[in-house]
Amino acid sequence: MTRLVRRTARSARRKPLLALLCVLGVVGVSGAALSLAAAPPSVPPAPVLTSAPPDPNVTATSTFAWTDSQAGVTFLCSVENGKFFSTVTPPGGGSSQPCTSPLTYNVSTTNNGMHQFAVEAVDAYGNISTPTKYQWKVPKSALPLTLSGDAASVFPGGASSAFLTTIINPNTGPITITSLTVSLGSMPAGCQASWFSFSQSNVSPGNPLTVPGNGSVTLPQGSVSAPSVSMSDSSDQTSCKNATIPVLYDNTFAAHFFVGAPSPFTITIGSPSGGPMYPGGADSTWETETYQVNNPSPGAQQLSQVVIAVANGDGSAWSSHSNNAKPACTKNDFELSLNGTAWVAAGASVTDTSIAADLPGGASSAQHTLYIRMRDNGLNQDNCKNLTNVPLYFSAS
Repeated sequence: MTRLVRRTARSARRKPLLALLCVLGVVGVSGAALSLAAAPPSVPPAPVLTSAPPDPNVTATSTFAWTDSQAGVTFLCSVENGKFFSTVTPPGGGSSQPCTSPLTYNVSTTNNGMHQFAVEAVDAYGNISTPTKYQWKVPKSALPLTLSGDAASVFPGGASSAFLTTIINPNTGPITITSLTVSLGSMPAGCQASWFSFSQSNVSPGNPLTVPGNGSVTLPQGSVSAPSVSMSDSSDQTSCKNATIPVLYDNTFAAHFFVGAPSPFTITIGSPSGGPMYPGGADSTWETETYQVNNPSPGAQQLSQVVIAVANGDGSAWSSHSNNAKPACTKNDFELSLNGTAWVAAGASVTDTSIAADLPGGASSAQHTLYIRMRDNGLNQDNCKNLTNVPLYFSAS
């Protein structure tokens, strides 16, 4: 009996401990259940539009931009009161694009002229904000813009020339422009389009240009640049010389630019050395002249040759006859050479082709030398005696 009673007592002392362990187990499970039942986060704030088409807008192109104060949200878009989707199918045609800011698409101009856009924010839990909505009008009878603006002259290898583009809006409402393309029209025969290149205006959906109703804007304007044109330098571009080249704005609106005629070459002549000259004199009595060709034009020019003769400054025949009883002194009393060994016939001109070069605008050729001597023609040459102003004519082309 005693042993049985002891076992009963041990069992009774263990029961509170078992009961406590069971309670602790229940509390642990209960705590986990409370954690899973935490309150869900609130819906994200509605997006805020930072850019939208003007109302009314006479162009079908519509650009929207927006932000949301809650980080990490994505967006759903609705166009023309349709359902909200993560992509946008432009009603006016074009490829679908994601509902992200900024968003540009074309509306259809076949409806009643009223258009709608809305955007919602979606957080990581799938909670959706209230939509932010915008409505505007695109009149069906919008008048087209008028664009004009020529560029100044361009030269081969010269600086680019900007088109002072003026855009006129004849409509009562403002127009927002997000693109502008300039291209060549028909070219003169032989004048190659590949010689010209355009720098387009930087107007874009991210850098738009607004033309006020019944107003105009001339580029450059603010952050929007004007388009420009430049001409490359090639071997023979005479087919473009003095040409007026037509230009198309967005394949419709006409303008022009002019291919300027290059300024004539100029020639720098050094001081003569050597001499004095005598009929049939020795080498030590020859005279030399240095000469250099300059290109004053803004663009490059092709220098082919320099022709030199004993003649007046306009190329006309020269003579000197202080004593009319004796033969006049003329070009036939002199011979010319480019190297001092090969002499042209008396009275003939000499042609320097070794000076040929493609001279950039403002550049000069290398310096060349002309040799001059007096020949003995078997006649009385007293009218050449003591002359100090025998003229030389230089012609560069």
